[in-house]
Amino acid sequence: MKLAFVVHTVYPDFIGGREHHIHHLARAFAKDHDVVVIGGGKVRRAIETKVDGYRLLRLPMFSVTVSRNPLQIYRFIPKLSYFLKRED
Repeated sequence: MKLAFVVHTVYPDFIGGREHHIHHLARAFAKDHDVVVIGGGKVRRAIETKVDGYRLLRLPMFSVTVSRNPLQIYRFIPKLSYFLKRED
């Protein structure tokens, strides 16, 4: 079975609870399935690597401020839909 995890930010570029959780899930599922993790990373172009048995597709992203609160910063991944379609 082919599984895709789509997340806002990915390990190892970002290290937090969400990133570690997805990393551990993907690693566990990769023992029996074809797993790809797709998400934003600190990269200038799309980079695909192999991490602990699963494929990691790190996509460039940029920050967008959507309010006057400086802590309210969102990230946008422009080509996400293209890479999702490519993974079928």
